[in-house]
Amino acid sequence: MPKLIQTPPARKSKILRKPEVVDLVGLSYTTLWRMEKSGDFPGRVVLGPRSMGWFQDEILDWLDSRPRFSDPCGKARPEK
Repeated sequence: MPKLIQTPPARKSKILRKPEVVDLVGLSYTTLWRMEKSGDFPGRVVLGPRSMGWFQDEILDWLDSRPRFSDPCGKARPEK
């Protein structure tokens, strides 16, 4: 009987580099780095010894999870 090899599902997401992520999210790289270290931002993918990126679908999911509106006191209000 032939041996079945399971392959992981194919990702359709492209990898975004640092300038693209900073531009897309609108936060500085230092802020993103701090948020990533605290677990509040998606983790990066190491592409090589001096190369990294983020999966676009994870960044877009993170953006979609952010509150849409806030009041002057900074408390998020639910979207209607």
